[in-house]
Amino acid sequence: MRRHEGFTLVELMVALALSLLLIGGAITVFFGSRLAYQTTEDSSRVQETGRLALEVMLRDIRNAGWQGCSREVPVSNVLNDADDVRWNFAEPVGGFDVGTADATVWAPALPGFIDDPAPLAGSDVLVVRGPRRESRPLRIVLEMTAGTDEVRPEFFNTNPPIIANGDVVQIADCSAIAWFRASGYADDAGTGLIGRVVGPGTAVNASVDLGFGFREGADLVPVETVFYYVGLGERNEPALFRMVADQPAVEMFDGVEGLQVLYGVDTDGDFTVDDYLDADAVAAAGRWPEVTAVSLALLVRSPEEQGVDVETRSFALLDVAYPAGGGGFNDRRRREVFTATATVRNRVQ
Repeated sequence: MRRHEGFTLVELMVALALSLLLIGGAITVFFGSRLAYQTTEDSSRVQETGRLALEVMLRDIRNAGWQGCSREVPVSNVLNDADDVRWNFAEPVGGFDVGTADATVWAPALPGFIDDPAPLAGSDVLVVRGPRRESRPLRIVLEMTAGTDEVRPEFFNTNPPIIANGDVVQIADCSAIAWFRASGYADDAGTGLIGRVVGPGTAVNASVDLGFGFREGADLVPVETVFYYVGLGERNEPALFRMVADQPAVEMFDGVEGLQVLYGVDTDGDFTVDDYLDADAVAAAGRWPEVTAVSLALLVRSPEEQGVDVETRSFALLDVAYPAGGGGFNDRRRREVFTATATVRNRVQ
């Protein structure tokens, strides 16, 4: 009789046990690799967001208050509401300080138009004023003998135009500076012609008289006021927003959940910082024109929770602790603080 051979029950059980061990090891390696990849990805995302967000803000700070060759010269702002935070171009930077990481009241008082989205509790608001991004100066080709004369720059037929209807424009030579609202920039007998309309309303010209007769070759450039703050983005997560006055806020970088700002003040006129103050202190002392540097701190978090370790650390953003009560955020997101200081170049050159 032929003998039949096969596996015994014991051998099958041993084989199954070994298979389970191998599968378990493979799963462990897989999830370990996946966790390592996700950790690296989150770290890269946090690093990229922090660096890019700082770079965008620092670029605006460095360009704030550009005035051509003008320094310590008479200025004229012919806009209605020239002292409004949106149109006060005589001060390159400004801001609103919130105090602690859970505070909901800003000082000076936050203007009502910053509301879509509203700034999140615990983060400052930075204000920067200067030439519009990617703009190029025009030069006037006909000397103005009086402030009421026509403004005639060189004409470039670009699309969109260098200066459009409704733009706030800065005109400056080495003896004076003025800001006004343009009602258009059009070709007129081979040169440009920029209109100025007088009337009631926010930031409309209160007068056609710029206050000074500007020389041939004076610079013309569109200017804007930019607000940086932290609000809730499209994913209902904290994000850094950039808002140009009179325009909707634009979500720039998600994952930014904290912003703190200090302003370097030159109190003795030697073009070096003597003290760093928050926005409330600068405003109370009337020292916005003396600000020559800005220090920023951003708290950036990863998009998703990962791993099993709970974040129990607190973070220092300049002079403010996050979270306000200490003890950590008690979630599983990666966080990192990014800091930088930029000189307001046009205030020290």
